Amino acid sequence: MIKNLVIVSLITLNVSFAWYLLNRPDSAVVATSQNQPEIPPESAIPREISASSYQTGIDLTESLSGDHADLVSQLRSAGYDEDVVRGIVLATIERDHFLSQPNKGPDTYWLRSDTEPEEDTQLELTWLNLKRQQLRDIFGDEIVDDSLFESLFKPLNNSLPFLSSDKQIEIYELQRLNQAKTVALSTVGYISESRDDRNRIRQELQDQIRDTLSSEEYFEYQLRESRLARVMQYSMSTFDYTEQEFRDLFEIRLQNEGSEFNQYADRQAQRDQREVSNAQIKDYLTTERYAEYTRSLDPTFRSIQSIGDRYGITDNEIIAVYEVTTQAKTDISDLRGNEGLSPEERHDRANEIQEESFQEIENIAGKETADSVRNNYRRLGIGGRGPGRI
Repeated sequence: MIKNLVIVSLITLNVSFAWYLLNRPDSAVVATSQNQPEIPPESAIPREISASSYQTGIDLTESLSGDHADLVSQLRSAGYDEDVVRGIVLATIERDHFLSQPNKGPDTYWLRSDTEPEEDTQLELTWLNLKRQQLRDIFGDEIVDDSLFESLFKPLNNSLPFLSSDKQIEIYELQRLNQAKTVALSTVGYISESRDDRNRIRQELQDQIRDTLSSEEYFEYQLRESRLARVMQYSMSTFDYTEQEFRDLFEIRLQNEGSEFNQYADRQAQRDQREVSNAQIKDYLTTERYAEYTRSLDPTFRSIQSIGDRYGITDNEIIAVYEVTTQAKTDISDLRGNEGLSPEERHDRANEIQEESFQEIENIAGKETADSVRNNYRRLGIGGRGPGRI
């Protein structure tokens, strides 16, 4: 039953694929009544594309290039466009693979799978490599650069287009296996040893990728795929920067903090290195732009910007509200160290600072903005745990 469904699905895929090719904008592959071959009579249909020829399945350990090469010759002789020929052959290879798989038993959806994620992933990667090799055997190495097969031969072309097909495939496989190992760890109880295992697996992946790529390629990889790159893209979303500035700032932070933030054993060491980065970035940027940069890194500023976007206040008003909020946070923080005041006096003074800041914000940006800041004081860090509580 499952195999029949697979056959029906692949036939549908063939029809959809042919429809796409015949209707895509490229006029070179749009068939006309003059050059589109007539559908051959039943007696001329290649035996290789008859479902009855595959009832027993195919052994993937044997070479299939000969059978499929015959199919290619017959389709070409019938006058089919090369893109259609390649699409049909790919679908046929995939059909043969599915037919060769044993039928699965009933779906035990209520039970945990008895196969490990890494094992499943390795089987999938092995099949992809077999499929690539079959296509190479049939069409030659030029198939690697065929855009129809980009997802197969260049699986990371969207993010790492500067890498060759072989390196993209190798990195893709490393990433998939690393992900499977991480998933396996998440299925057991979380303990500190599991956290250490995750860090070890992450570091092993970085070491393997660095060994696979040249130094220039690895730097480009880090610019796009590292944890540092993702953090910078997110945290600098309110900072107007160029591609070159991103690369330069990334390199500064990379040298001091590492691309994965795991080269230091404790958070204080990481914070110390962050300060080194900030000092170098301050020298790199102008004073005004460095102020913009540091604001963009502050979660409080991003929250205030969200409030400003919701209530339609200007960029200058957002900055002014941020400055009022920052000053209130500083003043309340200073109260904690003021031993000349009793706890009750510090409490009362913190309430006063908060109310004064809310009123100032209302004067700057209106009541709706001030009320939102008041409602979000915990997220903005005004007064710590709550109004007046220091």
